Amino acid sequence: MLQATNEIDPNDARIGSSEIHASPMDGRGIFDRVTASTLIVVLSPLVAWRAIVAKRKHQRIFDTTESQSANGQFVRLQRFAGLQSGRNLGLLFSVASGHAAWVGSSIGKQDTEGQHSTANVLRPGLLCRQRLRRQLGIEYEGLDAEVQRDYTLKESISIIFQFLVSSLIAPSATARIPDKFTYLGVTIHNHTIDSALKSIHQSITSNSKSKYAFVNPDCLNKTFEDSTYKASLNQMDCVFADGSGLQLAARLLGDRIKANVNGTDLFPLLCRQCIENDHSLFLVGAREGIAEKVASNMQEKYPGLKIAGVQHGYFNKEDEPGVIEKVNTSGADIVLVAFGAPKQELWMTENRESINAPVLMGVGGLFDFFSGRISRSPKLLQDLGLEWIWRLLQEPQRMWRRYILGNPLFLYRVWKQTKQESGARVVKRFSNMDSAMNSSKLRHHLSHITYFLTHWTFRALRRFLDISVSFTALAILFIPLLVVAILIKLESPGPVFFTQKRVGKWGVLFNMYKFRSMCVDAEFLKSSLAEQNEMDQGVLFKMKEDPRITKTGKFIRKFSIDELPQLWNVLKGDMALVGPRPPVPQEVAEYTIDNRRRLEIKPGITCIWQVSGRSDIPFVQQVELDVDYINTHSFLTDIKILLLTVPAVLKGKGAY
Repeated sequence: MLQATNEIDPNDARIGSSEIHASPMDGRGIFDRVTASTLIVVLSPLVAWRAIVAKRKHQRIFDTTESQSANGQFVRLQRFAGLQSGRNLGLLFSVASGHAAWVGSSIGKQDTEGQHSTANVLRPGLLCRQRLRRQLGIEYEGLDAEVQRDYTLKESISIIFQFLVSSLIAPSATARIPDKFTYLGVTIHNHTIDSALKSIHQSITSNSKSKYAFVNPDCLNKTFEDSTYKASLNQMDCVFADGSGLQLAARLLGDRIKANVNGTDLFPLLCRQCIENDHSLFLVGAREGIAEKVASNMQEKYPGLKIAGVQHGYFNKEDEPGVIEKVNTSGADIVLVAFGAPKQELWMTENRESINAPVLMGVGGLFDFFSGRISRSPKLLQDLGLEWIWRLLQEPQRMWRRYILGNPLFLYRVWKQTKQESGARVVKRFSNMDSAMNSSKLRHHLSHITYFLTHWTFRALRRFLDISVSFTALAILFIPLLVVAILIKLESPGPVFFTQKRVGKWGVLFNMYKFRSMCVDAEFLKSSLAEQNEMDQGVLFKMKEDPRITKTGKFIRKFSIDELPQLWNVLKGDMALVGPRPPVPQEVAEYTIDNRRRLEIKPGITCIWQVSGRSDIPFVQQVELDVDYINTHSFLTDIKILLLTVPAVLKGKGAY
């Protein structure tokens, strides 16, 4: 239940203090209130700015919602009015006032079984384990049942930490969600565990003789050296995305993987589905005795589960016809093949027509887990999609190449795919890396990894610089910016800020913010002034004596004060401090192929030509300087440009 209101009756018995504040102020309650209050103070410039926007545009500061948590409690949540960026900053006040916790039961989800009717139960929170796991596409049996108790302070801090870590690999909310996608030449189908189970059930009911496979970064690395394996995967009826490495790859390519569909989480749910639909399983693979142990364990845990037969995986080619006959005689509906990749996929492709079972599924090392030979990782690592760390600790000699070398190598190859898909050039230093015949494979892989780590270190440093500088500048300049806003409003009616669609990295549109320096109908008047454009080629429009500019606007333009709201774009991640200026879509429509090189990296507030003459520089030369920056930029280059920007702004040369 979620009902939006502007005012709530304080006498409403459902949300009285006996429900929300029934629990004493324990350590966790103090932690929630103190941290939320501290954040309100630290973020006060942003909070104040968002409150002003809400009041000005919507005649109120907060939108208050009455929500019911999973344990049946009613809570008040406050968000800043309107749908503009920063509205969720208002939730800090809900935590600071005690109406919600940082970590608790999910809000807006009714508990229909009434299991949380007592006062001392899980408190409603902005974060919860279920949201964490679903944010990363983690699903498994019993996920929704884990709301039976309250969190301790230690557990709350742990979950908050997990959310911070997960934000590094969680997909963007605006990412594409395709039905299938191709990574490194392999087509992968985008499923949740629920839709995967439905697909398997449909294959059985239609008797369609389907093949299913799971792929992780190691599998996709193997396809680089084994074209037969790649072809076999592309012949599968369905290939599931398994592992956090693929989640990271999806983020690099702008995709969203619906869920981490791995055999270990899918198998228990598949067993339940088999019981419900009277389907049977045949287990093929692993060492002798392992499949029998899996069958015994699962039938004990799931009474009524039909295991049609078992067969170890250490049989010879001459024994293969007998194994296939054994499978066919059993009448199994699903055959789980645990030979490991790529052997199991090649075996399924070769023998698909000879096996009568509707479903063949390659499951890798699944039997080792469910036989008890290898233990699963702690829940903390499972929740973060970092189970591979546990595998590495268990079998370091066998797994170190797969994870220590393989994971970075896979991400490098995906990054390289993004560059190829965007039409970017391949870095000369590594252009012939894949054909390096004179170096060993290990040295070849280490070269990939070195470049990948160097690239990501630079990106991390650059983003840290953007966030720290933009946040500090907004905090320090809050009062001066408020004065500028008042002057703009006094001189010219209309909005204080000018919002315009600009073209960002790889052509993605975003809203760029500036202080309004022109009259309200400036865009309408632009067409009548087109003939007076003083910029060469007509791509950009600039006039030294533009009649649309206000007096305040002329001053703030001269010293680039009108550009300061773009620090918010930098903080959001739409822009960087240093980079080519973001063009409007109409300008991009007139770009030549060479001009479009400017769109290869994130746009910025300042760049080389901004510190070298600004609008006095012809457009063609601006492009050349931007391309030179793209080819040679580094962290130190960005620092140097930022330092040169200060005197360039104070001189005001070329600013109009």
